[in-house]
Amino acid sequence: MKHPGVFLILLELLLAVPAAAQVPSYRPAELDHLLERIALYPDPLLAQVLAAATFPDQLSDAAHWGICIMTSPARLSPK
Repeated sequence: MKHPGVFLILLELLLAVPAAAQVPSYRPAELDHLLERIALYPDPLLAQVLAAATFPDQLSDAAHWGICIMTSPARLSPK
């Protein structure tokens, strides 16, 4: 081998990289149980909920905003 140092460096890099995380696999019955509560919601609503779940730190702000909008006097007065 012409460059044993290169081989050793590559070997160290391969050993230093953590193994890929195991993705849990679920049986169909387990998936049905996990998803049964949201199965009948419309897809556009689920898209919004899942997008919001991407940023859980913002959920309390969004809830506060929704309460403010629903209880604002401007919303209650006729136009």
